Amino acid sequence: AYFSNWSFLNGMESSVELLFLGLALASFSTDRTASFRLSLSMFFFGLMVLSRLDDVFFLLPVLVLVWKSHCGGPRRRVMASVALPLAMIAAYLIYNRVSVGVYMPVSGSIKAGLSVWENLHNTLRLIVPGRWSQMTAGDEFYSEIFMRIFQMLAPMALCGIFLLRRERSAWGLIEALCVGVLLKSAYNFVFVRTFHQG
Repeated sequence: AYFSNWSFLNGMESSVELLFLGLALASFSTDRTASFRLSLSMFFFGLMVLSRLDDVFFLLPVLVLVWKSHCGGPRRRVMASVALPLAMIAAYLIYNRVSVGVYMPVSGSIKAGLSVWENLHNTLRLIVPGRWSQMTAGDEFYSEIFMRIFQMLAPMALCGIFLLRRERSAWGLIEALCVGVLLKSAYNFVFVRTFHQG
């Protein structure tokens, strides 16, 4: 069933990914006196990305936030915290290259390619009256495409609106994660075919 909670916590990597994301958020702190918490949070962010590599789009703005929040202070601790998840990901990519011959996972390599035209075409078919009637597969096919396009574009729209309308001037963790949503959605829309979407 669409939008059921269990569908996002299936037997694949989603459950592990969300566990590590939750632990990363629970331990996150940019307070300069909480260097251990920051390192622990970065470790969990690294595990989140290793659970699902395209979640690197959430990690990158968080790393920028952490780096910018420590401007003017001692850089050694923040450099170690920022380097931790990057080293974890680099070790994984090197292991993949040595063992399989490619840096990215095989499933990601197969799905990679320019898909923006297919995704644009499917989006237009969903919203332009009469375009869907040319299809013969019926409502089931429509709902499958609709849910994949909706789950790509709706979070992007909501996060974009939030970032444009926010009232506070300083950027925090919520803003960094919203930028991550924008990056991941844009990547999926441009490079991942509609039926390769989760």
